[in-house]
This record gives sequence, structure tokens and C-alpha cells, in this order.
Amino acid sequence: MFIRFLEYIGSWVLKLLFLVGDMTLLLWEIFKQLPKKLRPKHILQQMSHLGVDTLPIVSLTLLFTGMVMTLQMAGEMIQFGAESTVGGVIAIATGRELGPVLVGVVTAGRVGSAMTAEISTMKVTEQIDALRCMAVNPVGYLAGPRMLACMVMVPLLTVYGNLISVLGGWLVSKEYFGISNYVYWHSIEQYADGADFSGGLIKAVVFGMVIATVGCYYGMRAPEGTSRRTAWQEAGGRSGCAASPAATSRWRPADCGARWPPSWIICCPTAFCSRRWTRTASRTWCSLTECASSCPCACW
Repeated sequence: MFIRFLEYIGSWVLKLLFLVGDMTLLLWEIFKQLPKKLRPKHILQQMSHLGVDTLPIVSLTLLFTGMVMTLQMAGEMIQFGAESTVGGVIAIATGRELGPVLVGVVTAGRVGSAMTAEISTMKVTEQIDALRCMAVNPVGYLAGPRMLACMVMVPLLTVYGNLISVLGGWLVSKEYFGISNYVYWHSIEQYADGADFSGGLIKAVVFGMVIATVGCYYGMRAPEGTSRRTAWQEAGGRSGCAASPAATSRWRPADCGARWPPSWIICCPTAFCSRRWTRTASRTWCSLTECASSCPCACW
């Protein structure tokens, strides 16, 4: 029991190390491809999609965050005579930690999933293979613009979210607690400095890099799906299954090779092949040989 538990922990650690290493190699490949050929049009499109379209949800999230923080904190500070620190505390907490983290979470939920779905759809429909056929590196063409867009737009969204959060705190402190405008804004000027916001922007750049890397990784590592197998079957049904006993008699298992999935046998129009394949599913090439020797179809 203990040995099995250790095996489970070891396999989990190996999978985690493989995942981290694979993502690191993808990130290195993206940065290698960035200086080669920048595509401003694609970068601007991704910035619009990843950044501008995310403004509404960032506005709602950070606005209510600032309002709730002020609502929970200002009453206690007024009770102890520290109402002159409300604005500064809101600005420092948002600029250092809450702003980058919340913007990163919101952006990952909206942008990361959309990025993964878009790239995985392109892989399933063989558009990434088409890029390789045209001698275009898919990492530089697809992941590069998304990486730059995330690294630029997430910090900008963080600046915007910090401002919205501070405005939400000001609204609650003025209308609900009666703190004057001068006291609120002067506390920000007195207690907050540039280092509080610059550190948050550095975090936002890292968060944007992580979002783009993870989204592109899972999109490009998506399984191929059923499109390629369906294409093989359709091709076999249209042109591969020629009713030629002579061609069938010359067929050998090595002619098709191991690259064909076992489901290629579905292309045979007769029911005998399917029954024979099902009955001898525990055997490998022998079952295919028996099927081909009795079926009028040729291996396409």
C-alpha cells in the first residue's frame, strides 16, 4: 500500500515536471520567433480582442472590489480616528496585490480559455498543418502575437483596474461615510508612491506571459479529434475500397503499416469484415489478414 502511494506521488511529480518543461520549451520557442517577423496587424487584432473586449468585466470586478473594501474598512478607521488613511490604504492594496491578481484572474478566465479553444480548433481542422506546409512556423504566427498582446494589455488593464478601484472606494467613502474629497485624495498622495504601482505592473507582465503560454500550450497540444480519422474513412469509402479480388489477394498487412488506425477497416462496405474484426479483436495483424482474404475490398 505504501509502495503504491509512493508510485502515485512519483508519477504525479514526473507529470508535473514534464508539463513545466514542455511549457518552458514553448515559451523559449515563442521568444525565439518574436524578433524574426513581427506582424503589426495580427498584434493589433489580438490586443483588441484580448484587451479592449475585456474592459467591461475588469471594470465591474475592480469597481465592486474597491467599493466593498472601503465599506468594510472605512467604518473601523473612522471609529479610531484614522479616516485620513482610507484612500491611501485602498490605493496601496489595489496597486500592489489586488489589481494585478484580479485582472490576471479575469483575463485568464476570459482570454485564456478563448485562446485555447481557438488554437485547438485550428489544430483539429488541420490549419496548423497547413501553416507548416506553407513553411510558416505556427508558434511564431499564432503564439507570438498573442504573447505580445497579453504582455502589453494585461499591465494596461491593471492600470485601468487600479483607477476604477480607487474611484469605487472614493464613491463609497464620500456618499456613505461622509469623508471629504480632499481627505481621500490627499491620503493617496501622502501614503502611496510609484513603487507601489510599478511592482504591480511587473506582476501584470508576468501574469500576461503565463496566460499566453498556458493558453497556447493547451491549444497546440490538443488531440487531433475525429476530423482526420473521418477524412481517412471518407477517402476510403469514396476511392479506396475497390471491389477487386485480385487486388485483395495481393494485399499484405505491411502494405498499410502501423500508421493506419484499426478503424480504417470501416471503409469496407460488407458486414463480414466488421464481424470478423470484432470476433478477432484480441489478435492484431492476423485479424486484418483474415478479413482482407475474405472481403472483396482492397486496402486503399
